[in-house]
Formats: sequence, structure tokens, C-alpha cells
Amino acid sequence: MRNCFSMMILLLSVVLLGCQDRSWVYTPIVTQGRPITEQQIHHLKLGLSQATVTKQLGTPALINPLDPNEWIYLSTERRQLHLTHIQPTQVKLIFKHNQLSSIQRTVS
Repeated sequence: MRNCFSMMILLLSVVLLGCQDRSWVYTPIVTQGRPITEQQIHHLKLGLSQATVTKQLGTPALINPLDPNEWIYLSTERRQLHLTHIQPTQVKLIFKHNQLSSIQRTVS
């Protein structure tokens, strides 16, 4: 009887520890992709060549296979334990005649 009671207390402790709030645990921010800052976007000027943009921002994550003049930079930031806090960012650059003609940024 005593052994069964000890096992029940142990099992209850394990279950309750699994349900507690873990906000006190350090959770590093995991960044995937190439984050583009507001300062980097500010330095982009319409009319820059593709080579100059590549020097400033690096290679894009995606180049549209149907339109090679559309470059997309993607990044995602999330906390490792809190998977619900995901912040995707997309910067789309459109070129015409090898010159930057449009900058579009979306933050979800």
C-alpha cells in the first residue's frame, strides 16, 4: 500500500511539473533566412544594378523561376520553446532592365 502511494505521488508530481509555465526558461531567438533590416532597405535606391544590390544584401533566398527579375529575401524569427511566436518577413525586389524598380516588404 505504501509503495503504491509513493508511486502515485511520484506520477502526480511528474504530470504537474509538465504543466507549469516555463516563461522563466531562457529561450534563444532562432533566425532562419537572411533578415533585412530597415537600415538596409533605406540604403537601397531605385535604379541600383543587380550586382550592387547583391553586394549590399547578399544573394536572395528565392529568385522567381518564371521571372528572374523578381528577387525574394525571406527570414523567420521564432523562440525555440514558444513555437507560436513566429514572425516571417519577406522583402521582394523587382528589377527592370537590370535596374531596381520596386521594393516591397511584408511582415506578418
